[in-house]
Amino acid sequence: MKTSLFLLFILILFLVPIVSAKSYTLDHARIDMVVDDDAAIMVNESITFSFSGPFTFAFRDIEYEDQQISDVAVYESTPSGLIPLKFEFTDLNSNTKRIKFYYSAQDTTKTFLISYRLTNALTVYSDVAEFNWKIWGSGWDHPLGGIEGTFKMPKRAASNLDVYTWGHPDLNGKIAIKDNQTVIFQAMGVPSNQWVELHIAFPSNLLKGALASKIVDEPGLQKILDEEKDYGEGIKFPWEDIENAPTWVVVGAFLLVLGPTIFIIALFLLLYFLKGREPEVKGYNQLYERDIPYDYSPALVTALMRQHDKKPNAQDFVAVILSLCLKGVLKLNVIKPKKILGIFGKDTDYEIVFQKKEVKLTKQEQMVLSILKHFSRTKITFSELQSKAGMEPWYFRKAFKDWQKEVKEEAIAEGFFAKGNLFTIFNVLSIVFLIIGCIPPFIFIGFLFAGIIGLLINNIARQALPRRSEKGALHYKKWKTLRHFLKDFRVLQKYPPESIIIWERMLVYAVSLGVADKVQKAMKLMIPDQSTQHSAIFVGAVNYHALSTANFVSSINSFSTSFAGSSGTGGSGGFSGGGGGGGGGGGGGGAG
Repeated sequence: MKTSLFLLFILILFLVPIVSAKSYTLDHARIDMVVDDDAAIMVNESITFSFSGPFTFAFRDIEYEDQQISDVAVYESTPSGLIPLKFEFTDLNSNTKRIKFYYSAQDTTKTFLISYRLTNALTVYSDVAEFNWKIWGSGWDHPLGGIEGTFKMPKRAASNLDVYTWGHPDLNGKIAIKDNQTVIFQAMGVPSNQWVELHIAFPSNLLKGALASKIVDEPGLQKILDEEKDYGEGIKFPWEDIENAPTWVVVGAFLLVLGPTIFIIALFLLLYFLKGREPEVKGYNQLYERDIPYDYSPALVTALMRQHDKKPNAQDFVAVILSLCLKGVLKLNVIKPKKILGIFGKDTDYEIVFQKKEVKLTKQEQMVLSILKHFSRTKITFSELQSKAGMEPWYFRKAFKDWQKEVKEEAIAEGFFAKGNLFTIFNVLSIVFLIIGCIPPFIFIGFLFAGIIGLLINNIARQALPRRSEKGALHYKKWKTLRHFLKDFRVLQKYPPESIIIWERMLVYAVSLGVADKVQKAMKLMIPDQSTQHSAIFVGAVNYHALSTANFVSSINSFSTSFAGSSGTGGSGGFSGGGGGGGGGGGGGGAG
């Protein structure tokens, strides 16, 4: 009996740490700030936690100097709306406020919204108003997947050139200005205990008053620019005082400036003539290819065409959806959405319907299916997919990039490309030249020009150095002649496909080849004006005359364009080194 009790005690001691073990991750943060006319700033912080184990409270610490924080509120963000949470707002020390809030979570993901009013955070000079604030503090002991947000000024500036933006420290991020009024920022992969700072200067006349700010009665823009710029005084360039130099110095200086550029151009031409030209395709001299030459995914066709990066785009993502319809895994349904007031809205939308057919798919096809099922398990319209992808940009961008990478790997595995990537190697060499040219005291400035020119010619003529294999060259030529066939209506009318199934296969690949509008126009003229019972793409019968009126291809192109916006980001600036002088910061955690 004693032995049994002892063993039970040991087992309990062993299991307790396992049962009680818990952890959390910080998936994403969004910080939206709106500047009032009086220079006060309303801040909304949305922070997403993923919890493993039970948790009941979290906290957010905000460091401050002479700023004031008020009107605090905390909510849990749910699909049905915001739920107010109980919280405590206390002084942690003389320059740190703590917002501790309570909730219940176990093995789930939750997003919390913390809102507050921030005053004295702007320094208003006679020419500009300055905002310098750590939007993410160094007190977080967990890494953050990504942070994004907005800073909205009271009114639009006359020009985006009147608004100055900086982000610190050196992170993978972007900053842009929208509508001359809203600064948009984004940074990914923020390490633990790392602050993120936003520094903005905008015309002070955009404020009606400055009651909630620090007022400095003097110009401040130049002072701000001086803080941010890289100093370069005392640099002497090779061409200075050249007229009094000996001949050999003049020749050496010109070689130092022009020599690297001549070398980089000569190297590009040499590599192209020796390694870059397409292998000759022997035994194939067709002017037109009148059938689908190969049975692989349309996304691989684009990867083959884009030999410099081998990446498909959003249009190819849609083409893969259509090809999955051909395989019976999906179907499309034509629907008539309700219009606002019976006037505003789309005439036609297309619903993707999941089928139960088991078919062997490639990994990249499985990934497309997985992305669709992330947003719905049964059916979803193009409009809903576009909207939901925009609501979860972090998920979709990662999933889309992973899909692009898999398509590239499958295209390489097909043996489409010659070994060695001269395009990338030449880009790296150009960047090395550029870096050498930037080393003080800039006596190798010619390398800077050469690096810039190298990057320009390699990326403008980006199909020059990458080379396909003999197999890839043959496949490329066949797809290109198929594209010529689909574009030439006269020839297409003379040799039309024999069935609706073949027409639809042509349409799928035409999406990736960029000639889907030509194929749809031909289908309208050549397919009988009646419902067709044998469509492989659509549910039930489909009339391609009516479909053409609804402009199916135009809908696909419009959806692809909008969809592409969810798959990547742009910007006019980024995050750089330095900084750290602004207010704010602090930290937080999903403590217990």
